[in-house]
Amino acid sequence: MGVRKKVFDSVGGYSSMTCGEDIDLSIRIIKAGYSVKLNPEAFVYHKRRSTFKSFFRQVFRFGAARINLFVRHNSELKITHLFPSAFVLFLVVGLLSGLVSAFFLKLFFVTLGGYVFILMVHSTIQNKSIGVGLLCIVASLLQLTGYGCGFLFNAFSVFILGKKDGVDLGASK
Repeated sequence: MGVRKKVFDSVGGYSSMTCGEDIDLSIRIIKAGYSVKLNPEAFVYHKRRSTFKSFFRQVFRFGAARINLFVRHNSELKITHLFPSAFVLFLVVGLLSGLVSAFFLKLFFVTLGGYVFILMVHSTIQNKSIGVGLLCIVASLLQLTGYGCGFLFNAFSVFILGKKDGVDLGASK
């Protein structure tokens, strides 16, 4: 992301947010009337996590940050931001359905299995590697549950417990 110093200063620079501060800055730049453009020629280096544990922590923080962004800019929450939370609720309800009926539990596992199978086949074909297809399952499930849990956990902290800044999103490891 490249920003002219004049623009950066006029919108107050980075906020005190510890996660999502780049998105917050972009929203404030657009709201201030400045134009934003994509430069497809630009090289961007973005830190990716090298373990599934650190990846889960990263996407958990992203999901939680989305609530903080919503509090600051309530027009910026889109329905797509809710999909990972819906997936987490699907997992919880699906697993709890086993307490009600074996049929509902089987239906849950068939549905989840179908989703996982489609993910694996698509990734295997696209990447020409069964290994990547299998890793895609793990990464996709971690991404959805991590983001969804972060979103739900911080929504609970902000809207139910009344914590102004929500959960502590200190520096990522």
